[in-house]
Amino acid sequence: MNIESTGISVTGGGTFSGIVYSSGGFRTGSTNSSYNLLTRNNNNGSYPLYCQNSLGVSGDAAIARFAYGSYGANTGTVILDIRSGTSYFNDCNVGIGTTSPDALLELEKNPGAAALGPVLLLNNSAGTIGDQAAIIFSSAGNTYQRAKIQFTVENDPHASDIQFYTGRSDLGTLTSKMTILGNGNVGIGTVSPDAKLEIATLRQPGIRLSSTDTTAATNELLSGIEFYTP
Repeated sequence: MNIESTGISVTGGGTFSGIVYSSGGFRTGSTNSSYNLLTRNNNNGSYPLYCQNSLGVSGDAAIARFAYGSYGANTGTVILDIRSGTSYFNDCNVGIGTTSPDALLELEKNPGAAALGPVLLLNNSAGTIGDQAAIIFSSAGNTYQRAKIQFTVENDPHASDIQFYTGRSDLGTLTSKMTILGNGNVGIGTVSPDAKLEIATLRQPGIRLSSTDTTAATNELLSGIEFYTP
């Protein structure tokens, strides 16, 4: 059957209802010719577009791929690849709440004046003591982790501490350099500070106060620590 010149129109209450146009477009539920593919319905309980790979949930089943450029199977530049195992965006900025993202991922929300804006939620759903979640900074692949911000649920009173790591994971030097406990204690060089600020060092100064003023007179105060009662 040649449909290049006339197209096919199928309507009715059967399993398929749509219009194939000779211009190469396919629409269901609408005759809008602005799109090569358009699906639309007026039923909140059904999906306008549903893609399924019969392989099921096991393996890395391909579900959908969106690309531009060269025409043909598995050609062009992939923008979005959806699979049951690993899905990814590629070669584009992704915006949530914005149509003009300026980074690989940009979250935007306008909640009004003096209100909380975008929220990025990291949720460890295990719900037990010792639960952790982290943001990792790396280069040249995940092998070379350079820094990390990690939270851990404490034993009692089940608050969470935040630890800041720096170093290199491949050299075993990606270790916690600063910790903020759930009670507000801050530790530098220790993960269990017993005071509001505890600095642990090994044969080196814990605090250094310096000044960039090279024109100070003799006995002129350059730097210091001030103790006061508000």
